[in-house]
Amino acid sequence: MSRAAAAGAGGGPAVEIAKRAAVPTAAAAFADVAFDRLPELYDRVFSQLFAALVGRGIEPAGAPYGLYTRVGETVDVQIGVPLGAALVEPFALDEEVEIRGFELPAGTVASTVHVGGYDGLPAAWQALVAELRAAGREAVQPCWEVYLDQPQPGGDPRGLRTELVTLVR
Repeated sequence: MSRAAAAGAGGGPAVEIAKRAAVPTAAAAFADVAFDRLPELYDRVFSQLFAALVGRGIEPAGAPYGLYTRVGETVDVQIGVPLGAALVEPFALDEEVEIRGFELPAGTVASTVHVGGYDGLPAAWQALVAELRAAGREAVQPCWEVYLDQPQPGGDPRGLRTELVTLVR
């Protein structure tokens, strides 16, 4: 593991570069999603996914995530959780959402932790990409967010921690 940019180099948090192994996941995939629909999809999946997995005897093996395979005017996103082993059999979460096995990808990644509300994520991503460029690296798809803290209704979002991760070359 190395530091691509120390805290303060670009004014942002430290960016770590590391090799990661693939991680099996259970997730719902959505294509061509408008950014303003993302909170609804995250709430829909996360409000049901954990109980559905436990009901099938499957324990999550990490914090929930959102993986973006395409980012543009709209996004293609997987919303799910890591597992200890591959999900063998897909299942319906509801009439419109299917949970299938995926993987968080293996490879060299850059990561940093954003502290604050989700509305600060676009700026945090921009800062991460800028730090990578300054270090002579390039962020490539996919990228993902790991939600280290669960937001609480009426809670203060300023303390929420979100790990930002992207493949790099």
